[in-house]
Amino acid sequence: MKTYSMKTGNVREARAAGPKPQGALTQKEFEWLTKLGPAVDRHWDELTGFEQKFAEDLLERFRRWGVKTIVSQKQWEIIAGISEKVL
Repeated sequence: MKTYSMKTGNVREARAAGPKPQGALTQKEFEWLTKLGPAVDRHWDELTGFEQKFAEDLLERFRRWGVKTIVSQKQWEIIAGISEKVL
């Protein structure tokens, strides 16, 4: 699966080490979601209705829970697709 890399700013193979246990976000994941919010706002009209609703729900949870936000592997795949459009 390809996703946006916060480290390099490029698309790359994500989570090569495999899925991590559910729990707190890593520092890179936290920074990724922090950058995603403003980018989604700037490119809102370029997103599909599904992507808009998903991003809105995810970012609201992120604003509420911060580093404690739980994100599944499937959700990271969707986030990666949105990131390719807006970051």
